Amino acid sequence: MTSNRKLSTVLLVLVFCIGLIEGALYLGFVHANDCPSYCARADVNQDGFVNTADSFMVSKCIAAQCTVNDWTARMDVNQDGVIDHQDVEAIVTCIKMGCCKPE
Repeated sequence: MTSNRKLSTVLLVLVFCIGLIEGALYLGFVHANDCPSYCARADVNQDGFVNTADSFMVSKCIAAQCTVNDWTARMDVNQDGVIDHQDVEAIVTCIKMGCCKPE
């Protein structure tokens, strides 16, 4: 199994686990001041909600070894200049905290 395929498999398992967590949580909205600032940027697919679809989109970009450019900049949720697992983790944190609707 190539390293890209291994990475893709790991990322898909991660997204599946995130989905289980999201399904088990009550997704009420918390006060905006309680959410980390990056949660406002975590709606990567711009559908109005932060959910597993956003983490899956970032995971696919990681598997494809995307770099930050004008089109992919929104996937760099933590704005560190790299699209990586930390961006997926940031989205998961927003989901866990119930910060699922951007302002």
